[in-house]
Amino acid sequence: MAENRQELNRNLAQMLKGGVIMDVTTPEQAKIEEAAGACVVMAKCRIGHFAEAQILQAIEIDYIDESEVLSSSLPPSIRN
Repeated sequence: MAENRQELNRNLAQMLKGGVIMDVTTPEQAKIEEAAGACVVMAKCRIGHFAEAQILQAIEIDYIDESEVLSSSLPPSIRN
């Protein structure tokens, strides 16, 4: 498990090298960013909200940030 985690971290660092993570709020925005050349699309979900993470995984988000702090630019229905 530790080796897999180390490899994952190494691969993530390689993906982020020379790129910018864009903060998007919809799958459509993520697709636009990828088409524009974003090498990694990151999405946020709330800690412990597994269904949110599974949805993000299903739409093939590259990196999921599990955080209690969500951007205030998100609609209230998503932040709560």
